[in-house]
Amino acid sequence: MPKLIYPNEYIIQLIFNYINNDNKLYKIFNHHNNKYLLKELIKYSLIIHLNNIPYRVISNFTSINWNTIYKFIIKLCKYDIITNIFNNKISKYISEINNTNVILYTDTSFINNQLGNELVNYNPYNRKHKSTKISIIIDNFNIPISIKSYDPTIHDAKILNIHLTELKIDHPNLFDNKKKIIADSAYDSNKLRNKLKELELGDLITLINRRNIKDKSKLRKNNLFETILLNSRHKIENIICRYKKCKKINNRYDRKLITFNYTLMLSSLFILMKATNYKL
Repeated sequence: MPKLIYPNEYIIQLIFNYINNDNKLYKIFNHHNNKYLLKELIKYSLIIHLNNIPYRVISNFTSINWNTIYKFIIKLCKYDIITNIFNNKISKYISEINNTNVILYTDTSFINNQLGNELVNYNPYNRKHKSTKISIIIDNFNIPISIKSYDPTIHDAKILNIHLTELKIDHPNLFDNKKKIIADSAYDSNKLRNKLKELELGDLITLINRRNIKDKSKLRKNNLFETILLNSRHKIENIICRYKKCKKINNRYDRKLITFNYTLMLSSLFILMKATNYKL
């Protein structure tokens, strides 16, 4: 039997405190008929995620029935507990760092769909397979600021417009100073640049989109500063790889979007806590 990776006690306590500090959630999760301790349920729900194991397999490591843990995770999804904890921690992180030095990186990635039935469509690059698209925004310290799911047929430039607008609503302090937003050539759009300036979200720096331009003299050229910033765009690719180490993200098995987003948020929370050494 393989050894399990156990979650850090800090994250277990974090979820435990969030539930117990809210009167409504406390009544829901601490029912008098509960057979198992809340901390035990939290621990094994996190173990499933960390070890990439099916729900049924967890019964090999605990006396708690796998269905009990599954129903507990569904309750976590229903009340957006992990999402709210992550957003609270990101707000605290933004307030504590030197916001003027932050550079944002963004990219999207296709997630192969197996069983999902929400935000699922045929992959534009592979018409035989359905997928979901995720959009990620990180900063220059490799911290995932935001991650959201979208229909795969929506163009990246349009997704970024929507994502940044939503991010400004969730974390307005992030845009107190205009940001440099680094992206690949799919986002090379003057319309998007003008929109971001209009919303005062920042300046978009991208690789040059050379498609459909026959006259090379019309190509926009990156200056030295932009070239140096674009050389660090590997940061966002590395973060995407870290997300896709989770089997439930690399291939979507969750039928409902709410449970898929739970997996995304939980991965984001682990990355954030580890990067900040559990000090937030």
